[in-house]
Order: sequence, then structure tokens, then C-alpha cells
Amino acid sequence: MKSSIRKNYLYNLGYQILQMIMPLVTAPYISRVLGTEGTGVYSYTHSVAYYFLLAGMLGVNTYGNRSVARVRDDKDKLNAEFSSIFQLQVLTSFTAIFIYICYISIANIDYKSIYMIQLLYILSATFDINWLFFGMEEFRITVTRKTIIKILTAVAVFCFVKKKEDLPIYTVIMAGGYFLGQCYLWFSVKKYVKYVRQPFITSIKHLKPMIVLFAPTIATSIYRVMDKIMIGSLGSYDDVGLYDAADKIIVVCLGVVSAWGTVMLPRISHMFAAGELEQCKKYYVNSIELITFITSAMCFGLAAIAKAFVPAFYGDAFIQSINIMRGLSITVLFIGISNTTRNQMLIPMSREKSYLISVTAGACVNFVINYIMIQQIGVMGAVIGTLCTEITVAAIQMYSVRRITSVRHSVIKMIPPILIGTMMYFVVWLVDAHLTCSLMIKIAIEIITGAAFFAFLSMLYFKTTKRSIVGIIKGFK
Repeated sequence: MKSSIRKNYLYNLGYQILQMIMPLVTAPYISRVLGTEGTGVYSYTHSVAYYFLLAGMLGVNTYGNRSVARVRDDKDKLNAEFSSIFQLQVLTSFTAIFIYICYISIANIDYKSIYMIQLLYILSATFDINWLFFGMEEFRITVTRKTIIKILTAVAVFCFVKKKEDLPIYTVIMAGGYFLGQCYLWFSVKKYVKYVRQPFITSIKHLKPMIVLFAPTIATSIYRVMDKIMIGSLGSYDDVGLYDAADKIIVVCLGVVSAWGTVMLPRISHMFAAGELEQCKKYYVNSIELITFITSAMCFGLAAIAKAFVPAFYGDAFIQSINIMRGLSITVLFIGISNTTRNQMLIPMSREKSYLISVTAGACVNFVINYIMIQQIGVMGAVIGTLCTEITVAAIQMYSVRRITSVRHSVIKMIPPILIGTMMYFVVWLVDAHLTCSLMIKIAIEIITGAAFFAFLSMLYFKTTKRSIVGIIKGFK
């Protein structure tokens, strides 16, 4: 029996809210204890390790999610599919671990001890079976696990990280927490699937389609992770820390978007396999409108409060992150659009070629602009590169589904929330210019004012169109 989309989204949204709260608790502490250089070193080494983690996973999260969703109604097929995919995952993750060890042993790099600790993060690729539970639409289990680990990790940070020299301890806590989170899922596996050893050739058959989905993942990572590596190479670790501080808040907001995409991918894959194409189109159009309202509120809201938020949250040492956050906040809108198109059209309908073209184009745009602009204007060059990249990816992905659904209709639905968000930005900007109170009070007033203004104009819009946001949400069963 399939579970409710709304229920699954609430599970994921609950976790994303926790994701929002935790940085509000830990990031200000870590930024002050480790400083810009310490946070920059962690972010840089983590970014490098992330590439090896991606290589170890080899696209299995998306491919496994879709594969499980398509066969979950047949127990024998499900067992065979899970087992053969997992066998290949073990092989690829071990290969990535071996190459990483060779890299840090041979390469002339600073902070080798931190790189060694990040090995624990890469090792988690061997045990990561989130794709099984996502494909089964059993989000409660993964959310519960993530919540417990997230809380324990935060507690450990406060207990054991006390000074700049504690960077290795911080790295152990973060990498170890991620590793334990993946291992924890295995306690629930037997309830849903049974491992049945499969012939090696059966596992290898998954290699090609996984690589097809892995290529876009690598391309995407270039403009989501490579920014920090290029800033560190062309700039300094301090610049990486400034960029990472702003990016952390953006990633938190993107969690709300990814939560929806994570829930919808297995449902649309299952519906498409059952031939329910018209319902898939309806869900996509409604999702675009819903996500645009959510992302418009977040991106314009973040840009508006950045001036007060950054010094209050991170301290005066991170004051240069204000403009970085303003620029990166706009990417939330375009990432929401591309995430919806990818997870509800391209991947469920096996249009990996279109997906690959879009992210490859984005990666090229990002690399070229970063290489030129970072050397010219520093860290803001990476912000410009990221913004141009996300616009490129969203535009290409929407263009690629024009023959499946009405892109024009979807774009028209995006215009009202974007206009409302723009007006909210200027209202909050005016409020900020006239307030002389403390930063925390100023932030609270700006958030309340912006939220009230956005909600008021949204209600006027829905009343005029004789629709409601609740009605849109109820359309998802």
C-alpha cells in the first residue's frame, strides 16, 4: 500500500526544519571557535572527500530509488533488484576508498590528518541504502535516523570542540556522525527486503544506467562543491570560510525543496511505470507552482535580512558574507525549479540524456565564469558563476520537457510568486533602513514583516484566481 505524499513530505519537512534549527545552534559556535581558516580547511577537505564519496556511490541513490519504486509490488523482483544493486555498490565504494587512500598518501597536500579522518565519511558510501527506503516510500525510518544522529552530533560538537586546535575532533564528529547514520538503517532492512546473492553479471548490468545517472551528479557537484575548491585554489582558506558560511544557510533552505523532490521521485516513477502519464503531468504543474511560492519566500527573504543576519549569526569576522548570501539566495528559486523538473519529469521518465545535457552545460558555465571571475573579483566571482549556472540548468531542463507538458503554462504560474517575493524584499529593505534596534530584534521584526506581507499578497492572489494553496496541496494524494 502506497503511503500519502503529504505524509511523507511532512516527515521530510520535519527533518528539514531540524536542519534549519541545528545550524542556528552550532554554526555560530563553530565559526567563532574554529575561525574562518578552520571552517575553511574543514570545508575544503570535506569537498575533496565528497567527490570520492560520489564516485563510491556512482549514482546509486537516484538509480536505486527509481529501480526499487518500479518493482516494489513484486517481492521476489524487489529482493533480486536490491541485492544486485547493493553488490555493485560495495564494489564501487571499495574502489573509491582505495583510490582516496592512494591520493592522500602520494599527493603533496596540507592537513593530511584531516584528509585521513574524512576517510570515515567516504567509507559511509558502502553502507548507504537510503535509496531502498526512498523507493519503498518509507521516509519515516530515514527521517527518524537522521534526526537522532543530527541531535547527537550537535551535542558532541558542543561537548568536545573548544578551541581552534580541535579541528580534527570536529572532523571526527561530523564524518563519524554521517557514517553511523548510514549504518543505523541496516537494523530495519529485514522488514522490507531480503538479501539474495546474485551472479556478478547481474550486478554489472546496472553499471551502465548508474553511470548515466552518475555523470549528471558529477557535473552538478562541479557547481555545488567545486566552487569551494576553486576559491581555495585561486583565493584563500579564509575566502572558502566566508563562502561556506553563506552557503550553509542556502543549503538549509534547499532542504525544503529537496524534501519534496525526494518524496515525489519514487511516486512519479511508480505512476509512470503504471502508465498514468496525465496524472504525472498534473502533479508536475502543481509542484512547480507550490515550489515557486516556497522558494520565492525563502530566497527574497534571505536576501532582505542578510545585512542583519550575518553579523548576528556568525560574528563580525564574517561580515563579508553578507553580499555572498544575497547573491547565493537567488539560486534557491532556480534550484527549486530544476529540482522539480528533474525529479518529476526527467528521471522518472528515463530522460537521462536531457538531464546530463543540462548539468554538463551548467558545469561548463560554472567552471569558466569561476576561473575568470574569482581571479578578478575574488569570492564574489564564485557567486556570479553559481547564479549563472543555476539559471542555465533550470532553463535547459524546462526546455527539454516542452513536448511532454506545457512549459509556457508552468512559467506563467511562476510569475505571481516571484513578483510577490520581489515586493516583499523591498518592503523588508525599507524596514531595515529605518530600524536602529539590536540585531536580533531587527531580524525578528524583518522576518515577521516579510512573512506577513508575503502571506497577505499570496492570499489576495489566490482569492483573485479563486484557488488556494491548501487546494493545491490536497491535490497530491
